[in-house]
Amino acid sequence: MFVNAALAVRANLPPSVVTQIVASRSAKAMVSLAWRAGLSMRVATQLQMKLAGISPRAVAQPRPGAAYPLTDEEMTWQLEFFGV
Repeated sequence: MFVNAALAVRANLPPSVVTQIVASRSAKAMVSLAWRAGLSMRVATQLQMKLAGISPRAVAQPRPGAAYPLTDEEMTWQLEFFGV
């Protein structure tokens, strides 16, 4: 899929890792992938719903000011879970 490939390039990750993250349907993992790819939280929200199929109720929401809801350390840990 084109979006997976684009995320892999932007995040400097193997496509297989991006596929695993998307398949996990984890809101936190998707947010962390978007962060690693240098995308905004607004895009991360859309990726969660449209790419990973996460229900709107389960989507990780931005903090005030459209900031990521996780700390850098938490997002790094999420990615490490997938071997990044």
